[in-house]
Amino acid sequence: MTELATAQILQEDTVQAARRYPYIQYTQDKQGQLLENVDTGLLRFHLYNPAQTDGAFEHSWIGSTGQAHQQIVFDYDRRIGFNLGFRQFDRYRFHPDSVRYFNTVFPYANFKYVLGIPDEQFIELTYQQAFSKYLNAQIHYRRVITPGLYGRQRSSHHNFNGSVWLRTENQRYQVMSHFLLNNAQVQQNGGIELFRRITINENFGTRDTSFHRLLIDLDLPGTPKGAYGVELIGAESQLKQNQFSFQQSYDWGKNYTLVAADSSETDRFVPKMRLGHQFTYTTELYRYLDELPSSSIYSQFYFDTDRTEDWLKSRTVSNELFLLLLGSDYNPYENEITTRYTIRAGLRHDFIGIEQLAGINALDDVPVIAGDTLYNRQYGIDRRQSAVMFGRFANNPVVNPRLRYEVAAEYALWGFNWGDFDINGRLWYQLTEKLGGLEGRLAFRQLAPDYIMMRYYSNHHQWINDSFKKTNTLSLKASYFNPFLKMRLSYHNHTLEDYIIWNEEAQPEQLDEEVLNVSQFIVQKDFKLGSFYLDNQFVFQVDNSRHLNLPSFWGKHSLYFYGYIFKNAMLAKLGADIRYNANYKPNDYNPAIGQFFLQTDQQLPYYPVVDLFLSFKVGRVRMFGLISHANEGLFRQKGYWVAPDYPAYDRAFKFGFSWMFFD
Repeated sequence: MTELATAQILQEDTVQAARRYPYIQYTQDKQGQLLENVDTGLLRFHLYNPAQTDGAFEHSWIGSTGQAHQQIVFDYDRRIGFNLGFRQFDRYRFHPDSVRYFNTVFPYANFKYVLGIPDEQFIELTYQQAFSKYLNAQIHYRRVITPGLYGRQRSSHHNFNGSVWLRTENQRYQVMSHFLLNNAQVQQNGGIELFRRITINENFGTRDTSFHRLLIDLDLPGTPKGAYGVELIGAESQLKQNQFSFQQSYDWGKNYTLVAADSSETDRFVPKMRLGHQFTYTTELYRYLDELPSSSIYSQFYFDTDRTEDWLKSRTVSNELFLLLLGSDYNPYENEITTRYTIRAGLRHDFIGIEQLAGINALDDVPVIAGDTLYNRQYGIDRRQSAVMFGRFANNPVVNPRLRYEVAAEYALWGFNWGDFDINGRLWYQLTEKLGGLEGRLAFRQLAPDYIMMRYYSNHHQWINDSFKKTNTLSLKASYFNPFLKMRLSYHNHTLEDYIIWNEEAQPEQLDEEVLNVSQFIVQKDFKLGSFYLDNQFVFQVDNSRHLNLPSFWGKHSLYFYGYIFKNAMLAKLGADIRYNANYKPNDYNPAIGQFFLQTDQQLPYYPVVDLFLSFKVGRVRMFGLISHANEGLFRQKGYWVAPDYPAYDRAFKFGFSWMFFD
């Protein structure tokens, strides 16, 4: 944007502030720095739960927003590097690659608030400020609070990130820095006591649990859900992450001199090569507390029968040195710089310290006072390091909208994960809009296990699995897409060797004599008739192992009206979402270790879930109303569950709005 256009828009009053929107841009890619605009649409606006929106397919969560979630459609998305192995709250987190770095001279703010019954709250705030042409700072805060319907089901998530993007006037030196905070504090009830018992029934067999009987045969009018007994009455888990990252770089390139009509001269710098260094410091803490542990829930008590307080903590110091080659072209007639491709290579070194309980010594003749005085807890520090060489080559899809390609590779040179590698690529080509195109993705990985799979020492769970081998995976994804027909047909195949599962005893187990294979056929087809739309997403998946609990099919369909009403004064979307899956046995959840594990007893029957929604937009204000699980009570089975002993949410009304400011 030229300085003249900027000055003209800045002079406008707030009524014309929406004209600034095309110039409010950000990037989440600190290397390629491709800019995009903020979302102002309604297409997925009513889907505020991150477990539904953060990814290609929705996850299921155990009972209420903020509780642990797991995938229904299989995908293997692990990456090279150290990980403690707690992923049950991943979609509620802010991740480093989701931090926004703004590049605009205009301020920007967005406030979103959702209120659900009973007392569920979702708050999100984004604010960006340009302190000069070359300095932008932003903060992004999100809060999810859900009390839950049943006892001990409250969840609280705090997420924050702040970023700074600084460029010098000559555009050669720049700093991109962020701070990240994720804090999940979630009560754990271990499931509903009443639903755990299995009752034999001639119509349902062993599938007829007390939960089914409660939903089908018993009404229990006036009994609040919070009055039902729960397995854990004093347990909660916390997963906390802090991260600070500072990246600085210097560009080499070529200066062009522009001569204006009045003979004045200006210089324009075009970058060709970038040398940079990134420092990152990350801490992560997993803590599990149970003030009243019960022997009916835990099979082992290794050192304390009165109180459980387990934790595992890591500190990682990462230094990365990289070289970036920019295939930049310059058009002097339009005064525009175009980057055709990027080539990035470098070396990253990680130093990791892991702290956890390593043992106890009983203390004799010590009086009991407040706190744990009967045991001397011994804590150990496991120090590890890793060095990874990486490279990436990608084109700029803006230059050639019909062709996109990317190849990336990483290899661990030494350290705890020596020999790990990750090779992946993507090719996307579109013939024409009517003929469509093809997309292919390939990923070949050999990765060391997560830390918790290797060793863990706690009050109820202990193991050392230093003999575990690396897991080898080959993932192939091929698609035919057609924008004119609004259709995508895909085939995904995942082959996994030496895969590690959480077995029926909630212990890590390596399947070293079995090669797993998951094949998936995915159909996405959207229909449009005037202002009425029908969006369809259907997945059929099959695997060759009894160690993966996956439904054979999953589907989601959205039927809605979308268009302007009231003489084009309001943009509205009104309709329904329906989702369903085949009968299958979902994984159980172990709160003490934060993992979903294999179970083969309880089966989740087919049950469609319908959500009704209305969303609309007037100016820069968006609002929605949502009735989730609107079909509750319409079938003989009045509800459903998402994991053994964990009922899903009841019918609930939710209301939300978002207000953007560009001034």
